[in-house]
Amino acid sequence: SFDLHRFLNIRPQNFYTDAAANYAVAWAFVQYLRHSTPDNKKLFDAFLDHLISGMGSKRATLEVFPPSILSSLRMGFLDHVEKF
Repeated sequence: SFDLHRFLNIRPQNFYTDAAANYAVAWAFVQYLRHSTPDNKKLFDAFLDHLISGMGSKRATLEVFPPSILSSLRMGFLDHVEKF
């Protein structure tokens, strides 16, 4: 089963081990965040704002996608992907 926490925290060298598949998942997750609900769009915007401000990706990921919301995000993302 898909582990969103693990995917969001994947190390670059592991991401590029299967770059085509991982890029597709990353693209789909961004599209889900940007286009599914206003709350998810806010998460995407907050994550991007953190990165633009110079915050490291690990810290930005933890702040915007804490463990407390990952389960519901995962379920919504999987439902979203199944529609296509």
